[in-house]
This record gives sequence, structure tokens and C-alpha cells, in this order.
Amino acid sequence: MTFGSYFVPDDPNEQPRVLLVDDDEVNLLLTSIALRERGFAVTEASGGEQALHMIADYLPDVVVLDAVMPGLDGFATCQELRQLPGFETIPVLMLTGLDDEASITRAYEVGATDFFVKSTQWSLLAGRLRYLLRAARTRAELERSKFKLARAQELARMGSFDWRRGGGDLVFSLEGLRVFGLGPYDRLGLRRIIRMMPHEEQKGFRRILREVLNHGTVLCNDIQVNLMDGRQRILHIEAEPEFNELANIIGYTGIVQDVTDRRIAEDKIKHLANFDTLTGLPNRRQIFWRAERAIEHAKRQNHKVALLQIGLDRFKIINENLGHHAGDELLIEVSRRLRNCVRHSDQIIEGGMELLGQRTHRTLEAVGRLGADEFVVLLPEVSTDEEATATGQRLLDACASR
Repeated sequence: MTFGSYFVPDDPNEQPRVLLVDDDEVNLLLTSIALRERGFAVTEASGGEQALHMIADYLPDVVVLDAVMPGLDGFATCQELRQLPGFETIPVLMLTGLDDEASITRAYEVGATDFFVKSTQWSLLAGRLRYLLRAARTRAELERSKFKLARAQELARMGSFDWRRGGGDLVFSLEGLRVFGLGPYDRLGLRRIIRMMPHEEQKGFRRILREVLNHGTVLCNDIQVNLMDGRQRILHIEAEPEFNELANIIGYTGIVQDVTDRRIAEDKIKHLANFDTLTGLPNRRQIFWRAERAIEHAKRQNHKVALLQIGLDRFKIINENLGHHAGDELLIEVSRRLRNCVRHSDQIIEGGMELLGQRTHRTLEAVGRLGADEFVVLLPEVSTDEEATATGQRLLDACASR
């Protein structure tokens, strides 16, 4: 299995591949024999130059380097190895007879994973190598999980963020920055997010944030933002508080997700469920819902409601003789004329269709389509029967005109 940079065996029981580098032929032979006896597959190199030349073809699981060698020594070899693409994180064990702090420090500085003082304690050397391999396998699995998570977040248009009380501003993941149309080197703080929102929504969002922080509650909110490239997006933000052992809030961890496409799809579904696809008028379900709200409002305000039903005579004959296309054109024209006769409203708000709530001004009428050739006009506020009759006559005159 290849992941990220170098080969990591999937099967822990598979023989780990070791590239052993030492200029001393005796040490090279003895160490090689000892490691093979302990379950390692060993390939030998007599110097740093040879090791760098053969490493790309051999693809070892771990590299064992003698620190002191003529020409390219272990330190220089390790440093060049780390610059090779794909070998940035391969485990490197430095073998040294120089048991001093300077050599150890230098080994780590050039990128060695660990060091081991030369000795004939082959079991200890084998144990150290197996430990490095387990650590490398764990690291590879972690990197793979991070990659999968990042990919999943990218596909879901989702990112994460973190905030610590007293620790500065928000810290976003790379995916989180992408949601806001930003790159990996951009900075994004709370103030900048608020400035990206429409001005009329900024005050309300600040109030929500204050309440969340004051009460230590969960943040769950949708915001509209204007990205740097001019696009308008709807983002869903969720964040949960984190507490210390004294039950004090120490910060928040959350996610941000672009839900623009989902909201558009939901609005389309709502529209299809409540509006006629041919004429765009409210359908039977929606007009009945509006009528119920209008009746409730009329009871509170002590006025009348009128519902006018309009049918098209001989519509079936038109369909049979001129075809359904002509019939559809007629329905569209009738709906247009009816709409022009009333102050029509098709506004939809979240949580349902708007309508007819308590207002100080007159509520708008609504035209709907009940069936194939039947329309209805809802007059939610009429004073007298004569007013409704006059509106009905105006509708008939509009449909009869050429």
C-alpha cells in the first residue's frame, strides 16, 4: 500500500524491507545477517552515494545509516534523502559509535527519525526498527484518515474551525477557508465574516453570537455571505462549546458548510409542491392553505373573505380540436389576465408560505389554479358582498376582452 510518500506494509507480519548503509564490510555483513535472522529483508549499500542511487528502485520501509562514512557520510546522506520526493517521512535510524550529545543533535537536525549506538545487541536493534515501523504505520494510517476526511469535507463543501477563549481569532481548516472562497494562506476572522454578510443581517448575527457565548449554548445558524469573487452563498454554521474541569467555557469547535445548492433545491421542491408548473399559480393545496390563513385573519380583524371560482366553458373542445398545446397557451393567457386584475402575491418564506398575517394594510389577493380548466381568486379582505361581485365582474371582463 502506497500512501503519501513511501511504502508501508499492510501486513504487519510481512518481512519489513531494510536498506542498510555502512562502509565497514564486516559491520555491514554482521548487521545484515543479524537482521535477516530476526525477520527483516535486508538490502546492503556500502556508502551514501550508492544508497541514494538505489533507494528509488528498492523502496525500503526503513533506512539504517552509519553516521561516519567516507565521502557522503550518514548525516549528509540523510539530509539529501529528505529532499527526495516521496521520502520526506520514511523512518531513518542513524547508527553511531559517537555517543555524544552533539552527534545525536546533528542526527535529528538532518532529519533522522532516531539513533542507535553501535553494538552487538542485535535484538535491541531489531526491536528499535520494529518500533519505528509501527510508528510509521500509525502515522501513515493517520495521514490516510486525514486525507479521507479532507476529501469528504471537500465533497460536502464543509470545513472545520476552532476558537479558544483568550487565544485570538477563529482558526479554520483548509476546507473551511475554501468554503469562504479563500486560499490556504488567507486569514479569516469573525469580523471579516460579519463584513461579508449583508448589512441588514449583521446586527442580528452579532446578537445571536452574544447570546451563545453568554449562555454557553450550541450555535446553529445559516448565514448569507458575499464572497470575494462576487458570488452569494448560504453557509450553515454549527459550533459546540468546550468546557474545562471547572465547567467554564474554554472555546468552541465547529463546522461550516456551503448549503446554497441544497437550499435552492429545497426551494424548488417547495415551489413544485405548492405551485402549478404550467401557469406558476398556487395550486389547490396552496390556495386552500392560504384560504385557511385568510379566514383566521378575518376572524381576528372582523372582516369578510371571498373566494371566487372561475371555470372555462368548452375548454375540452379546444383541447380536442386544436391540441393540448393550444389549450396550454389558453390557460397561461387566462392566468396572466387574472393576475393582472388583482394585487397578486406568491411570496414564499422559510417555514412555509407567507401570507396573510396580521397587517395594518390590506392583504394581497391570490389567484390559484384548482384543476384543468378551473381557477380561483382569493379575496382575503372585503367589506361587502358588492365589492366581491365587482371584482368578479372585472375578472370576467378581463377574460372576455381581446
